Order: sequence, then structure tokens, then C-alpha cells
Amino acid sequence: MMACGALVWALYAAGQLATRGVVLDEVVVAAQIIAGAVHYPVGHPHLLFYPQVFSLPNYLWAGMWKLVPNALVLSATRNVLFVFLSLYVPFAFALLLTRRPLWGHFAAVLTLSEAGLRIQGFYPTWVFPHFYTHGHIGLQLAALTVALLLARCWRTGGFLFGLLPAVHAAMALVVWPWGVLYLVLSGQRPQGRDRARLLAA
Repeated sequence: MMACGALVWALYAAGQLATRGVVLDEVVVAAQIIAGAVHYPVGHPHLLFYPQVFSLPNYLWAGMWKLVPNALVLSATRNVLFVFLSLYVPFAFALLLTRRPLWGHFAAVLTLSEAGLRIQGFYPTWVFPHFYTHGHIGLQLAALTVALLLARCWRTGGFLFGLLPAVHAAMALVVWPWGVLYLVLSGQRPQGRDRARLLAA
């Protein structure tokens, strides 16, 4: 059910890109700097920050820039990821709570209305992409990690759990303590082959 939901909302995210067009993403700046495609004056903050402070997404998209040096292509992939995570995370949590895919899809559709933005404060959870995406994607991946571990998707959840500091270190400070307590204290701990999968991830 989780995988089918992922497919549905990935297709929707791709459809959104096709109908709304590409929104330029901040990762293009980091990718170009890390890949050496642009040159800043010595001592410029960007030149000091992006190559020196490791962020897995920045380095992944820098590698992509070397293969396809096109700002629209990089932004398009990031736009699809943005929309997909925005909708799949509420789907996953609603599915976990109700055990019914229909409610999961309802939660994602409700999220599309962006009604929740009216009651949020300083760090709103957007649905549609804009230029600044690092925080939003990091937050969504952290929430997805929690959902996958609760769903006993040990391999995928464990992989994201281990990857989280490289994606968004601040989110790891929140999710890692919870994850350790969950795995130690919960009766839903992975056993046998599932434990091996989690450790391997």
C-alpha cells in the first residue's frame, strides 16, 4: 500500500511539473559552485560555504550538473521531489493511522488545498515548489523516515534514518533520539532478518 501510494503521488508530482512549469531551485547555485561551473571572488561566502560544508543534496545535484549542465533540468527534478514529498508524507501517516489507502489519499488531497498554511507560523509546510527548498525537503524526509519506521519498512526507513544528518543535520537531532528510543523500547523492534536489513541499510 505504501509503494502504490508512492507511485500515485510521484505521477501526480510529475504531472504538476508538466502543467505548472519549472520553478528555479536554490540547489542550482550550490551545484554550479561545487562542480566548478561558476567562479566567485576569493573569500566570497558562497565559495567558502558550499564546497566546505557537506550537504548530500548539494553534492548529488553537483554531480548531476556535471552530467547535465542545465538549470531547468536540475530544478525540475527538485520540483518533482518537493511536490512528491509534500503529498506522500501525509498519505503515509494517514495510511498508518487508519490502515486504509483511501484516507491516505484524502490526506494528500487535503494537503493540496494548502488550508494548513493559514494556521502555521514561522516555518510553514508548503506544497508547491519555490526557490528555497533545503529546509522543506529536509523536514519532509525526516517525517517520512519516522513514517517508514512506524510502518516497519526497516530497510528504506533505516536507510533514510542513517542518511538524515547528511541531508538535514538539524532534523537528525530530532529524529535520531526518537528513533533510538523507538527501536529500543518499542515492541515493534525489527527481529531476525528485519534487524539485519535495518543494520545493512
